[in-house]
Amino acid sequence: MFRLHRQPPAPDEIYSSSLQTFRLGHALWYPEPHGSGEPQIGDVGFIREGAFVRLFNLDTTTPEKKVVYWDPPFQVAEPLPPGVLKTDTRRRPLAPDHYCSHGVQSKTLSASADITAGSDVAATLSAKYTCSASQGAVLVLESEAHAESIFDNRALKKYIIRHHHTWHAYARNDLFRDIKAEDIVMISGWVKTEDDWVVAAFGNTSTSTSGSVEGRAGGVAGLKAEGSHTSSVTGAKMHRHGERYLDNASGLRPADAKRDQSVFVKRLKVRRRLLVLWKVVAGAGYDLLPYLGDARGGPGEEGTMVRGLEHPDEMDTIELYDELCIPLGRITERIS
Repeated sequence: MFRLHRQPPAPDEIYSSSLQTFRLGHALWYPEPHGSGEPQIGDVGFIREGAFVRLFNLDTTTPEKKVVYWDPPFQVAEPLPPGVLKTDTRRRPLAPDHYCSHGVQSKTLSASADITAGSDVAATLSAKYTCSASQGAVLVLESEAHAESIFDNRALKKYIIRHHHTWHAYARNDLFRDIKAEDIVMISGWVKTEDDWVVAAFGNTSTSTSGSVEGRAGGVAGLKAEGSHTSSVTGAKMHRHGERYLDNASGLRPADAKRDQSVFVKRLKVRRRLLVLWKVVAGAGYDLLPYLGDARGGPGEEGTMVRGLEHPDEMDTIELYDELCIPLGRITERIS
């Protein structure tokens, strides 16, 4: 008999992927501001273990957006085109409630003894959750959330594509961060609330496989093989909550509460994809032509050859994506 155990993904990965269907951006396992500062529109940075880490902000006209966490600081050489960070503000895209991903169901506890009985996730969330899928997530908001994002702008897309390689070079060569180019993103929007939230992730799938072989001594006659494969979702939970969640649960609400906790952030990402261009060459002999239907002319006529570039890796398709990797536009540039 043997057993196989699969290591589940990290809680922050389970949480963000499970809440993608809300289409509000990347769900942060750590909504509270990182040491580099509160996420702002125009930030360039990366996500590390569920928290957004700011490198710098492209908006040099707003001093409060400046990042002082890193040494040396990044110097923005080319100012942003005018008006590209114009924002669209939406109030209460998420009202106070429990937001569960697909496969997660909640049942509110009515007895106070059940709520205060222990320190597990059920007591903290004041609800019981069951996860019928291999992974799931829950976001609980005790206060309303507001959203802000920029309008789509072609000038901004071109700006990001033009400068993205310098941002990555700064992170690797100046700050010595071991980070991939596609991980460097620009914040284009956020959903923020007060520090009275709870996040939870479900993702412990246990799988077991067993087998046995029986046969007669001295031969294979009557050989019998049996096996079984079982998979069960145990629903192991990881959770964390905002600093003032328990205070709000008891009815206390501070007058100076700030809405600086980013439960979702929208990102603009750059990805490079190899583009093989085909070159049409007139006057090539038919003996040099690949089979492309009736690619060559008739008897006695010169044909037309279609061939790939000798160095196709010199040409990349550079695409700018929003949070859900939906193409926002395509710009082809020659890489020198």
